[in-house]
Amino acid sequence: MKLVPTTTEDAIKKARSRENIRLLYIAGAGRSGSTLLSSVLGEGDGVCNVGEVQRIWERGILEKGLCGCAKTVEECQFWQETFNAAFDEGINSVNIEEMVRVVNTLVRMRNIISLLLKIKLNKFSDNERICLQQLEKLYVAIYEQHPERIIIDASKYPSYALLLSHVLKLDVFVVHLTRNPFAVAYSWGRKKFNPDRKANMKNMSAFKSTFVWVSWNLFLQVLCSVIYGRKYMQMKYSSFIDNPNNELSRLENFLDRENIFTRFDKNREMSVAVQHTIAGNPMRFEGERMKLKYDDNWVKNISPVQKIFVHIVSWPWRKFLGY
Repeated sequence: MKLVPTTTEDAIKKARSRENIRLLYIAGAGRSGSTLLSSVLGEGDGVCNVGEVQRIWERGILEKGLCGCAKTVEECQFWQETFNAAFDEGINSVNIEEMVRVVNTLVRMRNIISLLLKIKLNKFSDNERICLQQLEKLYVAIYEQHPERIIIDASKYPSYALLLSHVLKLDVFVVHLTRNPFAVAYSWGRKKFNPDRKANMKNMSAFKSTFVWVSWNLFLQVLCSVIYGRKYMQMKYSSFIDNPNNELSRLENFLDRENIFTRFDKNREMSVAVQHTIAGNPMRFEGERMKLKYDDNWVKNISPVQKIFVHIVSWPWRKFLGY
């Protein structure tokens, strides 16, 4: 399969579009609060929250998943307009199965060394390059529908952030969101219905979820902090819950923007409008008012066995991150 040639004028236009796309990427292990954070950020006038875009091909299109507006992605006007702007013949012109295969393979954490080498040596296959071109078109279309806005992408995968910044050349800022590993393990063990998939959310053992917590946070702390430099910051989920407005100010300083995020009122509440988000926690479908409260159920309800597994697997990285 050959790449579709572009004119010099088209190439220049695309390059300029990419350089203008500022994207705040929420990275971290699953069940760390990324859906909550992205939903809060999405209320700002200067941003556009699109959820976990990495999952749009599989969860959004192949599985006919729900947008945050509660319509399927294929029925959602926001995404239909985005697809039509991105692809000359709409989403039907894209090989979705190949997009799923290529993107999922590239961002899989066990392939991270391979991805870094591909980026360094520019050694992507023709199929990979075609899929990356399609991905680029999608982000450019999102930006062009909302110019001057910062895109919020909560895809979480550290490796996906590298694709966006070092292959697509978007202006990526990474916020590394961390949460207490005991709370994360407890969350992975709970049963919670997900209307997006008409089934309970995926569960994971305490051992596996903590191993993921360690490996992802280790990569983000050690490698991404070096790769992104001043475009990398850490945020504790607990700090956001305790003092959300202070953390929102930190994010604005990080992005070199003023007053782009909506603040919580004195009751720690905020009005929440419909956001066109992909995947994430089912809370994205809930109500018009958001009230922040600290979820400490894990303190009382986590089992002794879970505690032991988390304690052993997460040490000493847990201490390094302040837990």
